[in-house]
Amino acid sequence: GGFTYWGGKDTSDVALTAYALRFLNDASAKIEVDDQVIKRAEDWLIKQQRADGSWTKLHRWETAEDAKRTKLTTSYVARSLAMRKNADSTALTKAFAYLRARNAEIEEPYALALLGLASYDAGDVETANTVAKRLETMEIAEGNAVYWQLETNTPFYGWGTAGRIETTALVTQLLIRSNSNSELISKAMLFLLKNKDRYGVWHSTQTTINVLDTFLAAMSESKSGASQTLSLSVNRNNLPPIQVAADKI
Repeated sequence: GGFTYWGGKDTSDVALTAYALRFLNDASAKIEVDDQVIKRAEDWLIKQQRADGSWTKLHRWETAEDAKRTKLTTSYVARSLAMRKNADSTALTKAFAYLRARNAEIEEPYALALLGLASYDAGDVETANTVAKRLETMEIAEGNAVYWQLETNTPFYGWGTAGRIETTALVTQLLIRSNSNSELISKAMLFLLKNKDRYGVWHSTQTTINVLDTFLAAMSESKSGASQTLSLSVNRNNLPPIQVAADKI
């Protein structure tokens, strides 16, 4: 039921299987997907869950567990399961119990954003809003934009610029859903827009997907049924505001 990077005799990967589970679950709303494949992937993930509710990955050359990676991986798997309407509630309850117990330890914005998003998907708005408030204090200014730093590698080995953009995208999604400071969201969106690469994407597939998810979240939240005003500035010169009718948003 698990998914591997290279096929054959390669060992199934927890984060990759969680990603495949989310993709197949999302795709099933648009195309025909074998439900048994989704179920087998979910069952495989649940079998990998440890007694304390966590998921982890130990590389062949490692002799000790990386606690940051465990919290990051658990946050990612929890979100993939929480996005499933019929996900195993026992596995999710155990995962959230593990993450809440270590919430004070999780200083990684990437993991915190995933925890907040998973909490929203699971219906725990209070926890999600608490995490969002905490992330509001962790932004880093860059000119007239802001971003959130990645303190370790992502579950898919993202780091550096791509990891910073992906982290900012996830945090921004959470801030949008929690109706946080609109100015902070605008500055984060500006950071994402400014960091598109020369190919028109965001450095990696995972990063690009998360940035596009952020734009979709912003569009979804903005459909309030009322007209909106766009404020434009070119070379720091303000242009006349533009009114956009509700049916054009």
